[in-house]
Formats: sequence, structure tokens, C-alpha cells
Amino acid sequence: MFLIANTPPTISGVSITPDPAYTGSLLTANPADWVDDDGHSPGYIYRWFLNGTEIGGETDSTLSSTFYVKDDIIIVEVTPYDGFEYGIAVNSVDDDGHSPGYIYRWFLNGTEISGQTGPTLASTFFVKDDIIIVEVTPYDGFEYGIAVNSTELTISNTAPEWGGTTVIILPDPAEITDILTATLVGGTPSDPDGDPTTLYYSWEINGTIVQWTTSDTLGVPFARWDMIRVNVTVSDYELNSTILSDNQTIGNSGPVWGTLDVEITPNPANVTDILNATMSGTGVDPDGDDLILYFQWWINETVVQWGLSDQLTTGYFMWDRVSVRVYLGDGVNNATGFKWDNVTIINTPPSITTVSITPGTAYTESDLTAIPTGWTDDDGHLAGYIYRWFLNGTIISGQIGNTLDSTFFVINDIIIVEVTPFDGYDSGDPVNTTIPLIISNTPPSITGVSINPGTAYTESALTAIPTGWTDADGHLAGYTYRWFLNGTEISGQFGVTLDSNFFVMNDIIIVEVTPFDGYDSGDPVNSTIPLTILNTRPSVTSVSITPGIAYTESDLTAIPTGWTDADGHLAGYSYRWFLNGTEISGQIGNTLDSTFFVMNDIIIVEVTPFDGYDSGDPVNTTIPLIISNSLPTFTTMTITGNHTIDQCYQNNTLVVTIDGWNDYDVSDSENYYYLWRINGIEVLSGVGNEFSSLDGFSVGDEVSIEVWAFDGYENSTESMLRTIQIINSGPFIINVSELQSLDTWTQNEDFDQFIVDLSPYQLDFETDEGDLYWTVEVYNEDLVTISNESNSAFLFMSVLNQYGNTSIIFTLHDDNGGSVKITVNFAVIKEEGENPPDPTIIYIIAGASGAVMISVSTVIIRKKRKNEKRIKGIQKNIEENIEETMKEQIKDQVKDQAKKLAKEQVEDETKKQVKK
Repeated sequence: MFLIANTPPTISGVSITPDPAYTGSLLTANPADWVDDDGHSPGYIYRWFLNGTEIGGETDSTLSSTFYVKDDIIIVEVTPYDGFEYGIAVNSVDDDGHSPGYIYRWFLNGTEISGQTGPTLASTFFVKDDIIIVEVTPYDGFEYGIAVNSTELTISNTAPEWGGTTVIILPDPAEITDILTATLVGGTPSDPDGDPTTLYYSWEINGTIVQWTTSDTLGVPFARWDMIRVNVTVSDYELNSTILSDNQTIGNSGPVWGTLDVEITPNPANVTDILNATMSGTGVDPDGDDLILYFQWWINETVVQWGLSDQLTTGYFMWDRVSVRVYLGDGVNNATGFKWDNVTIINTPPSITTVSITPGTAYTESDLTAIPTGWTDDDGHLAGYIYRWFLNGTIISGQIGNTLDSTFFVINDIIIVEVTPFDGYDSGDPVNTTIPLIISNTPPSITGVSINPGTAYTESALTAIPTGWTDADGHLAGYTYRWFLNGTEISGQFGVTLDSNFFVMNDIIIVEVTPFDGYDSGDPVNSTIPLTILNTRPSVTSVSITPGIAYTESDLTAIPTGWTDADGHLAGYSYRWFLNGTEISGQIGNTLDSTFFVMNDIIIVEVTPFDGYDSGDPVNTTIPLIISNSLPTFTTMTITGNHTIDQCYQNNTLVVTIDGWNDYDVSDSENYYYLWRINGIEVLSGVGNEFSSLDGFSVGDEVSIEVWAFDGYENSTESMLRTIQIINSGPFIINVSELQSLDTWTQNEDFDQFIVDLSPYQLDFETDEGDLYWTVEVYNEDLVTISNESNSAFLFMSVLNQYGNTSIIFTLHDDNGGSVKITVNFAVIKEEGENPPDPTIIYIIAGASGAVMISVSTVIIRKKRKNEKRIKGIQKNIEENIEETMKEQIKDQVKDQAKKLAKEQVEDETKKQVKK
């Protein structure tokens, strides 16, 4: 069996009429929109309030005009009650005094039900297992409050319904031999959800269940006078319907009075007495059943108690007439008629238990009120009192009310009050305050407190500013403080100020200030507006650009320094770059690519610190960065005119050629700066790229050339350096044709010797010319050496007294180890009839510099010059070859000298320009 719970009723609001109301108006509370899902009749509990205080005893729907006067404020609270449970109480006004109003929206399975805006929703809109939610928005006629949703309501299974059916037990009357049948009449049970149903029958005998099945009959044995009851429910296996019941009593005979009678004691009685119905005599039950006495108590013609109790303990008052009627029964039937008696209640004097003075702690400005407690009046009379006030043991004349104005006492006075209860008929015993009231110091008060500064940051020191000091005793202002961080008191912080190290960003600070006059503390007052600690904007002290010296090809980086954030946030920055005073669009990073500027541009960067919440003040570079000239570079240096890569003859001219010029400042011109050193000493510098012995070097010197690129502004930082050793070039044989002329050869008288002076034919470019010397080597075909040498000449002896091949080698030497050779090969030819041969004519041909030897074979011609023509021809050819060779040598020497002179002129002019 399932028991369906009661649903509490609801109302949507309550109004008071008439509106407007006047001093003489009878006010009526009008509840609106009673809703009770169980169909109970409306019932209401009323509470009336006058100026915020409940009016005692007024629980009806109306309020008499005797309770209020002009300008009073009346509110009524109505609680719906269906006889089983109380609903939610509703007031007639909101906080502004407006009458309540509500806006309703109903939702079925998450979807709003169109058009349903009332406080009720008809059952036609949902079925079992649907989910219902209602949203209610309060509305006072001016503004809407915050909407509130109900919890989800799942539509439960609906219990089966009887449909007008009733049940009766047949036969009626019945005897113990009958089989009783529960018969349904007048309708057909059904289930609103269409569920299958089953009927259940619960049979009781004398209140005890003896059978609970689906059977509608009872065959269990029962005795006479048993009371048979059947309870029928229809069930859908989840819920049961309401119960249909019928009962029937198995036949019985009622009792008789006999000598029984009743008397009320005590008599007379007052309201404190317990009234007893005292029985005398005996009664009789023909069936032998136990006799049962039923007492019906009356007060002034109204039944107040009915049952088995022979006592009445309460409910009667002075002058009430109390009577009792006694009925005799055997549990089924009563005897005919009743017995009765009555008594009249007389007055009882009232009493009180104690009296106190409020406030319990009173001050100079306190108005005192006597508060009697424990009023007792057995007759239910309204409390009434007579008052006498005493100041320091002396009655205060004329003060007979329940209050004593503060003008009658000062601090440290002793106040006592005496109260006598009076019910309008009799006075009870007087009662004094047991503890005299000593007028205390009046605690001071303040009206408010604020925190300064009103806008605070992590590093702000806070100060509490109390206002509105008041002290009735004139004491000087004093305060105690309590500081709260995010709702929790900060231990040890009881001063007027709170240091910034106690809080951080987003903390909420409240200060509580208690006024203190040196004796007592007043009521503490909190700062009404909590102070939320705001984010402290970050800052930086400076910003620089690296590199500090930048060029056209340099990428720039902004370096902020001195980040400060009181909240400890990580450093963050935003950047703005400026070129010659104009912001560079889109450049917001900490670097600036070199493509944005050229030489002499002025770069400034602005950095703004940002902590993720707020930006600080921007900071610019204090010294603008001027893009410097980019130094030029080159890759290779080539030197020509040297003998080898690191050696050079004294007579050579060195020429430097540079390749691989590079300058990021494309407008700069390509120039080079040359520095020539001899043995480490600078001898020539400038733009000249040539250097020769005319510039001062000689054999054995070490010549170095160091070159820098120069763009018209500055030299490159890196240079190239080459070192060359000046070496001996060796001697040269000149005027070879003259030397080879027959006229240069001197013969002796016998024509058997040749004498030649070689000194006019020697040359040396170094300074060692005076130290030249010659050597001669003569070889016959048998390699027999005949040698003679002299510093000035050679004497060739005719030792060629035999036919055959002969070689003469002339070698010119200098004292630095240089030399040049000429080899002459000739043959002694035998003529017919000759013996021995004639002396030989020798031609000497000079070799090229570097001791390159040229050997010329000649045919020996006799002195008689038989073959003179042939000899001259050969001589001419030899002379032509020698002259051509010498011409080339001289030509080279002249060119070298011209270059040297031109170089000197250029270098002199360059030095003048650079100096200028």
C-alpha cells in the first residue's frame, strides 16, 4: 500500500484594503491565487505588524483601526494552511513598501510553455515523467528582481481514482454467521495514467487487521459486538488511491444507569483548581460488557472536552459556569440519557515572578523601562501593573509609569523599580528588582569609517579614517582597530595604519574601528565599501639600443633595464621604433632589422612596460642612436714586379692591386690607404700603390706594405700586410757589340796575342758596382784549363797551338755573390800548308741578367783575312743580335725610372690633399 503525501498550499501575494486607508479604516488582508494540489479548502494564518513590530493577538484577516494612527505603517503576513501543512508566508509589501507581484514562466522538459504566465499550471500540459520547472521574477510595479528557478519537478505517477465509487458492507445488519461482502456502488475506479489496476481489501475486527487480500469477502469468525471495518484501495502497482471504508457492528445491547450519579469538586472553584467529576452508585450491562463512562465538559454552554477523562484542568476563567455531562456505554451503545452537575469559577489575584530594568546596562542618555515577567492570572485577565521608581534609595515623586526618562539620573546613580500586578479587580504582591541598576559610562559611537587612499595599490600604506565621534559623557575620542584581509583578520594589526606588505593585488581590505573613551568601547563600525587592492602599473628606468655603435648592416635590439613591478608580475614590454623622428609602422618588436635605415639616420626606441594587466609609462632612449659609417672591406691583395712571391730585386718596382671591395654604404667611394715600411720603419703612406728602390730600399732590406680600404670617411678596421725581401739582382754585361768588335781587341806585334779591356762592358744596379771583377776560364777539347784574371783586363795568350775545339768562359762577378757568364766556343781550323795555326780571333757575347749564358760558336779566321768578307758577315749578325738585346734592357730601365718619378709626384700631391 502506498501513502500519497500532502502538498503544501501556495499563494502568490497579499494586499490590504482599503487602499489608501485612514485612521478609522478597518483593514482587510486579501490573499491571492490560492493553490492546493490536493484540493483542500483555503486556510490562512495572519500576522499583523505595526511599524515593524508584530501586533500581539491579532491573527484574523482584519485589523481594527484602534491599533494605528496617522502615518503608521501596517504590514500583514499571510501563511497558507490546508489543515495539514503550512505553505510559504507572503508579506503585503517588499523592502520599499511595494505590494508583491510576480512574473511566471513555465518550462516543460526544458522548453517554455507558451502563454503560461500565471502561478498555476493545469495538469493538461503534462503527463507522467515530464519535468517541470517554473521561473519566478519578483516585480513591485517599478522594477524586476532577480529571477529564481524552482528545482526540477518530475511528474510522478498519478494514483488511481474511484470515480464516485463508494463501498458498503453487506448484509447490514449482520450476525456472526454471515459472510460479509464489500460491495462497490455508484461508480467505476480508473487510473489517469491508463495503468492496469487491482483492488485490495483490508478487513479489520475491532481495529485489528485480520485479512488483507484482493478478496472482497470476509469469512473469518467474529464475535458479537465486534466492529467490522473494510478499507478498499485501488492500486496501479506504484500508487494507491484514497481509501474507501465502511464498517458495521455485530449486534449489541446497551447498558442502564442503575444508581450512578455525578458531582463536580471542589465547589466553589477558581481557575487554578482541577475540576473532578466524582461518580457514585453503580450501573448495569445486560450483555456483561464492561461499562464505559464518557465525560462531556461544558464551559458556558460550550463543549470544551469530550472523552474518558473525569477531570477538566484548564480553559475556564473567572465567572465561567462549568458543567459536566456523563454518558454510560459498553463500547458500542450508550445508556439512555446522561447525568450532570455544574460549578461557577470565582476571581484569583494575579502575580508576577520578577521584574527587571532594560536596558540591563544603562547609560546617561538611556531611557529605562521596567520589564515585569512571570505574570500569572488564573482568570486570564490582561496584565496590569503599578510602578514605583527609586533613585539612590529614595522614591522618585510622580514616576508611576513603566519608563523612567534619562533626565532623572546621571552616571553612577542607583536605580530600583517596584512593580505590583493588578488584574482590574485585585492587586497581587509587589516585586522589586533584585539587582539594583547602576548607571554606567555611556560607550562612545562613530557613524562611519573609510580607508585612505580610496584607490590603493600593492605598495600603498592604508590609513583608517573614523568619522562621527559621539560621547554622551564628553570623553576624548579614542579608537581600536582590526584589519581584515579577504575576510580574515590580520593578526597583530590593530593600529590606524596597515603597511603595504600585508596585501597584494586583488586582495580585499576591510577595517573595523571601535570607539573607546578610556572606559568602554562602543559598537564597532566596518568600512562600508571594501577596498580592493588594484594592480600597480610596472615601470622601467631606462632603455638602450645595442649595439651602441651601429652601422647600415647592424640589426638593432632594444634593451630595457630597471623593470619594477610591485605585484611581482613577469616583465613584459611593447616597443615603438622611430626613424628620424617618425614612427616606423609595424615595428613593435624588441629588434629592428637593418633594412629600415642607412648611414646618418637617427634611431630612437620607445619601450612601454606591461605586466599583463596595465601598461606603465613609456621610456625613450635618452641618447638617440646615429647610424655610423659602415667600414669598407676588401678580400685580396696582389703584388706585381717582384722576383718571387716574397722576394724582389733592388731595381724592380712593386705595384699593389686590390680586389673584393665591399661597403654597405653604397654611396661611398672606393679608395685604399697604403703604408710602406722598410725594415719596420714607415717611409711612405697615402694612396700610392707603387714602391721602388727610388723610395729608399736596397739589397737586404725588408719591405712591407699594409693596405686599408678607405670609403672617404674612415679606414677599414682590418688591413692586409705583405712582407718582401730585397735581394741582389746580379751584374750585367753591356755594350756587347762594341766588346765583340774586332777593333776592341788589341793584338801584339806578332799577332799571337789578343788584349781586351772589359771594364767598359760591366754594369751593376746595386751599389756594389766598384767591387765587380771578372774571371776567365779557357778549355781545350781535352778539358785542360788555362785561367788568368784581372780586375781590369784579361790577356789571352795564344796557346792554341793545336787544331780542335776550344771554349772561353768570361764571368762578371759582384761581391754579393751575383755573376753573369759568356761562353765562346771556337775551333782551330787547319789550312793547307799551315803548321802551327795562326792566332785566334775571339768574340765575347754578354748574357742576360740572372747569369743566363749565351754560347756562340765561331769559325776561326786567319790573320791574313782571306775570308774577311765572311767574317764581317758573321760579325754583323752577331752585332745585330747583341744590339737588340741591349735595347730591350735599356728600354726596361727607362720605363722603371719613369714610373718611379710619376709615383713620387702622385704621392706628394696626395699628401698635400690629405693634410689639407
